[in-house]
Amino acid sequence: MKHTAKFLAALLSGLGAVATTFAAPTFQHRPHGSDLQRMRGDVERVGNTMNKVIRRENERQAAKANN
Repeated sequence: MKHTAKFLAALLSGLGAVATTFAAPTFQHRPHGSDLQRMRGDVERVGNTMNKVIRRENERQAAKANN
């Protein structure tokens, strides 16, 4: 019984995958601003993330040295 249920679930999943192949494409809304502004924003976000990671790792190293 379990094998039949698994087979039917996999079959339905496969048929669903075929249906999504032929679905109409959905496009995300393009953010406002020029390409250069969006690139600068991306670089700024990456830089902020790197600063947080560096700060966190420095704090971990300092805490490890104190113990």
